[in-house]
Amino acid sequence: MIKIGTRASHLARTQALLVEKKLNDIGIETKIVIITTEGDRNLNKNFSEIGSQGIFVKELEQSLLKQDIDIAVHSAKDLPIQLDQKLQIGAYLKREDPADILLSFHEINENVLKSKNLTIGTSSIRRSKWIGHFYPHINVEGLRGNVPTRIKALENIDVIILAKAGMDRLNKSPLSDKPNIDLKKLHMHRLDPNQFVSAPGQGAIAIECLKASKDILDSLNRINHKETQTCIDHERLMLGHLSGGCNVPLGVFVKMINQNNSFEMHIAHALNNKFIKKTFQYNQINQVEEKILQELKS
Repeated sequence: MIKIGTRASHLARTQALLVEKKLNDIGIETKIVIITTEGDRNLNKNFSEIGSQGIFVKELEQSLLKQDIDIAVHSAKDLPIQLDQKLQIGAYLKREDPADILLSFHEINENVLKSKNLTIGTSSIRRSKWIGHFYPHINVEGLRGNVPTRIKALENIDVIILAKAGMDRLNKSPLSDKPNIDLKKLHMHRLDPNQFVSAPGQGAIAIECLKASKDILDSLNRINHKETQTCIDHERLMLGHLSGGCNVPLGVFVKMINQNNSFEMHIAHALNNKFIKKTFQYNQINQVEEKILQELKS
């Protein structure tokens, strides 16, 4: 039996169920173990105040190291670039839509965004910087909490930003206690991740385990989505080079553009309050790695 560690939120448990189903489908018995993380306990401060490198994963990793659980399920974008030397990412499920979305009780589209003075709620430094670049007249207000909490905040602010993949998973969740979100009352606007570049790993579920757990790694390899793994490996490589994290405004989105292992990378950062956005196409990441870094830092 594989013990699956997850946070307690509806989204986290939904993602753990997706991993559980994949393992059950290949004949492996599982048990879900709920673990509370620092990020779940400390909801009153923005990431800019407390930092967010690993605040949603630390306790899960400690449980892995103590072997209280066999695997930990994460939103890939939450994983810090430096993992404990005894741990590794054993698999990714197939990535879903990596885009950010805007939600509002009022009509929301590009014309509205460019013409109205709105207040948008987000705790993400990356999202705040991108909003400031594309829609400089819009006010950004700090906002944390789970999806229902943030939707409730629409009673006091105009717009919130969420990851589309998370919303999609919640809407399809089999949890009996999942939040009742009436999307009919909400207007949604998808932000193109090729322009409003998403966080490294956004849209994917990552599964972490001990490097020494060979049987677990063999099982995870059977459910691993290799294209997703390759694309996120490239994204995390850039994240490491540019010292990125949740406290650094950095977006990297890589996609395969044909079956011959050609890739397209969209990358943006806003260090020193200067927004830089580049697009690269390549076959081997090591052939363009230095070029990408030079262009971004020039």
